[in-house]
Amino acid sequence: MSGSGRNTHYGHGLERGGDVNPFLASLGNQTFNTGREPVVMLTEDFATDPLRRGWYFDFDMLTIGRKKDPTHAVAMMSADTVPYVWSKPARGVQIEGRWPTGLQGGAFTPPDGQRRRFVHPLQPVSAMRNFHVALDFNIESFGDCPDDPLVMGLFRSDQPIGQSSLTLQCSAPDHGQIILVAQGVSQTFPLSFSGGLKTGQTYRVAFAYEGLNGRLRVMVSDPTIGSSPLGRIEAIVTSTSARFDWDEVGIALAESASIRPPAPAAHRYRLKRVNFQRP
Repeated sequence: MSGSGRNTHYGHGLERGGDVNPFLASLGNQTFNTGREPVVMLTEDFATDPLRRGWYFDFDMLTIGRKKDPTHAVAMMSADTVPYVWSKPARGVQIEGRWPTGLQGGAFTPPDGQRRRFVHPLQPVSAMRNFHVALDFNIESFGDCPDDPLVMGLFRSDQPIGQSSLTLQCSAPDHGQIILVAQGVSQTFPLSFSGGLKTGQTYRVAFAYEGLNGRLRVMVSDPTIGSSPLGRIEAIVTSTSARFDWDEVGIALAESASIRPPAPAAHRYRLKRVNFQRP
């Protein structure tokens, strides 16, 4: 196991701003020892290290927590092998659509069904409750692997994305999908972006749900120029899809074991701000 990871650098040169071991912090936060981590309201601007405030990422210690080769200079549980990197200067969490392992993070492995998320726990939201969640993000570069999209939204802590989640998924600048999954039953809503998403620009995806009538509204906008949407959907959640119970908010990597995007193909983007409210 590595040390604190202070001032280490990830593969694309982004300086890590944290001074805590990301694996130990994630293990501690995910056990919910204090009972205060799941919240009904969350405002996060990533000005300080989120691992100190209940955020965590999922990982398989048996896969990541050891060297594949005793000659490797960096253990697989090194901070260099974390695909989520908080940057103090950028005030955001950088994510790259691959999970690095091995020497200096130079090898890449498929997820093998493992949950691969950077999230904060929530008091669960269900079909009978109103809720609102907004995530601000910017895209550093689009990859070219359509099966490995950008993924952000709400998740169920003990289930894969394909079983229970509400997410925006984007694999190209001009279109994406809103996918709602509950107990394996999914509703998919295509989403096109007027003018296409641009790299280096901040966007916001906002999910608003009304428990009384099952109405879901999702809007993607540029928060720097007002509330005019680049893309939006409005739909009624079907009765078969309304059995949801989500208790995490954040970003994720795709969870299919068949995905192995090479380094040039990986999406790279940054989570900048999160707001969640469950009245």
